[in-house]
Amino acid sequence: MEFMPDGLKIGSLVLEWGRLSFVLGVFAFSILMERSKDLKFKQVVMPILLAYVIAGRFGYALEHFNSISLELLDPRKGALSWYWGLAGALAVAVWKSRALLLPIASRGVLAGLISLTPLLFKPNLEQSKPVQINTSFQRLKIDGTLENVAWNKLERPMLINVWATWCGPCRSEMPLLSSAAKNGANIVFVNANENANAIQKYLQTENLQISSLLDQGSLQRALQVIGLPTTVLIGKNNEILERKFGALDAATLTDLVGKMKTI
Repeated sequence: MEFMPDGLKIGSLVLEWGRLSFVLGVFAFSILMERSKDLKFKQVVMPILLAYVIAGRFGYALEHFNSISLELLDPRKGALSWYWGLAGALAVAVWKSRALLLPIASRGVLAGLISLTPLLFKPNLEQSKPVQINTSFQRLKIDGTLENVAWNKLERPMLINVWATWCGPCRSEMPLLSSAAKNGANIVFVNANENANAIQKYLQTENLQISSLLDQGSLQRALQVIGLPTTVLIGKNNEILERKFGALDAATLTDLVGKMKTI
């Protein structure tokens, strides 16, 4: 078991911190409600949980209305706004059983505190050391040729996206990232452990006009990558400012690119 920046790693299984916290909170709330002898408690568990998820996603969409699309319907992407979710859950709790609002709310608070437990083991990003790599990488250019690129010559700040052609979530976010790079965002694509021919074939098939560094593990180890895709915001002094594990949606990418411009 390893406590990594992106999640808890148990063998080959990776449990992202945010999702682990959410699942633990849902489980705790369900158990606390189910232990009650009052049938009304058990009847409101699913409506409250559904209200939390739907309101959280809806609130997230409202907060990012300039960049939200049908991705809102994709459960693999995006995030929940916890305070919008909480408001939705409380509204359903009042609607379903106003007389039991206080005990329901108390169980919800306890479940929320329990859900935060995994985050106590999450490594502090502020304590991460600057990424130091004294090597060069091959870069597969748009025209299919290879060139050598030194790590310290890459422009900072930059958004590094570690991906692979076999990775479903990577493929789902690639058009979005490619479009952002085409529009001027400094995104450095880093392919994990694949050969140039496989990468070029995929890029041509998908009509993606990007270049990509080829990494056989050294950069992934330096960035503490434990799963794909992983996106890391690198500052001017090689410090890791932010990192995201899993497929990005338009709203999250817009936020990251915006932060990169303000550094």
